[in-house]
Amino acid sequence: MCTVLGLDGGDNRWTGALLTLDTNGNIHTNTLDITNHCCLKYTSIYQQWKNADVICIDAPIGDRTKTTGFRPCDVSVRKTLTINRNRVFHVPSIQRFQAYNNNSNITHTQINNIPDKGVDLSIQAFCNLQYISAAEDIRKHYSKHSNGIVIESHPEIVFYRYNNNNLLNKRTIQGRSRRESILQHHIPNIIWGNIHNIRIGQTNIDPWCKKRGHDTIDALAMSLVARAYFLKTAKAITNQILPFNQANASMVAICVP
Repeated sequence: MCTVLGLDGGDNRWTGALLTLDTNGNIHTNTLDITNHCCLKYTSIYQQWKNADVICIDAPIGDRTKTTGFRPCDVSVRKTLTINRNRVFHVPSIQRFQAYNNNSNITHTQINNIPDKGVDLSIQAFCNLQYISAAEDIRKHYSKHSNGIVIESHPEIVFYRYNNNNLLNKRTIQGRSRRESILQHHIPNIIWGNIHNIRIGQTNIDPWCKKRGHDTIDALAMSLVARAYFLKTAKAITNQILPFNQANASMVAICVP
């Protein structure tokens, strides 16, 4: 048996989707666990899911060895998504990331005034710094205290691949419906009600996850990437070889199923 976890950040918390798999990768839906944590601290995630074998996070992780903030994996994803490229933002340079970690009260203007060769952070990218920092803490903690492997992905590239290289806007009824049907196809026994009434089998998801249905969808997408990694069918967007079964690997790759 194996457990794989998908994490998506939003509204100052994590939404997690845990799948239990047999040795062939088949999903045991009666053990599917979807919940949220109102704390971004890695301890909140680790205490509940410390035995997860693969964790896939919708956030950039891994060491930043260059000053520009341009990671090859981000460039490749943006190029792949063509007209939808802005749905994946460039990560901050190491100078700006360190400045945020040293002072979480730093403002958007202040962080963009730090001289480097990277692009200025958009408001959205700036707001996501807290998730990037928290995801890095999760990666480090799992690497130190468990055999869990932490990887990263992005819901937009996942649904692009699952929808025959065609990305529909998740904010439209058509796009939302298509994402639900993709998940229903890959995770048996998912029952979708309306946007505020998602059920897994006969078990209702907690009220907060109903309210933030798009975060639940993204967390489930991340869990499918974690499952693909367990099955050794996941690929890096840059076509690099993924370091399977290396708990201390510093992943700088966006994984796709």
